[in-house]
Order: sequence, then C-alpha cells, then structure tokens
Amino acid sequence: MKKLRQRALIIMRESWKMLLIGSLTPEVLELSKQIKEKLKEADQYGIIF
Repeated sequence: MKKLRQRALIIMRESWKMLLIGSLTPEVLELSKQIKEKLKEADQYGIIF
C-alpha cells in the first residue's frame, strides 16, 4: 500500500513539473488524475503491482 501512495505522489509531482514547464495538455492532466484515482482504488483493495 505504501508503494502505491509513493507512486501516486511521484505521478502528481511529475504532472506539476510538466504543468510548470507548460507542456502538459489538458488531456494529459486528466489522464494523470485518472491514474491517481485508480491507484487510490487499488490501495483500498490491497492490490499490489
């Protein structure tokens, strides 16, 4: 579970870095949000990748 949280944080950090650079499109930002949500769901059910 801890690894999933770490992965979600990494995705969020990388998304913010890209946003600051200005190369993140709205579509990519939406996908990043969806990935974060799926990682949260996986964490709830104890699914490990």
